[in-house]
Amino acid sequence: MNGVYRSRGAGWVAYKTGTRKLLAEIKKHKNKVFPKEELFNVYIEHPVVFTKNYNIGNLDSLDRSFLYYLMYDRNQTIRNQDIDHIMPKSILASLKYGWDEINSIKNFQLIDYGTNRGIKNGKPFKEWMVNYVSDKPSFIKRHLIPDNEDIWEESRFPDFIEIRAGLILAKISKYLP
Repeated sequence: MNGVYRSRGAGWVAYKTGTRKLLAEIKKHKNKVFPKEELFNVYIEHPVVFTKNYNIGNLDSLDRSFLYYLMYDRNQTIRNQDIDHIMPKSILASLKYGWDEINSIKNFQLIDYGTNRGIKNGKPFKEWMVNYVSDKPSFIKRHLIPDNEDIWEESRFPDFIEIRAGLILAKISKYLP
């Protein structure tokens, strides 16, 4: 009811994930008093955040669908696109990066299904860029990728997402008062 369970992308489907979390909590209280407070806590743990101050630190709390809309010049939508980890989550997880960093808007892009599920699938980012992207300048500009190739290695992930966060913030700031 408070917007907590709207679709957020990257695996969060409101009518599946939200319902699953609520039902999981209800199951813990079978044959007991209805768990009103516990259910409220499910919502509290997934708050909707409203802010007028946009910064690198709160990008992940913004509505992702609208953020993608602004990032992609207000003309590309998620429809017919995959929300793709720029640097593959399997590689980043093996390097012990946290899930909050791996699944950050700073590491997501919109890309066509065929590319994401085909030749790009799971490849190290720099390898993908060097060997498979034919028009690198256009790709970099479109997806707000830092142009410093030295940070395209997964070992430099913190540097990559810090710089990309700045690029995202600069882009969306063009459209905000």
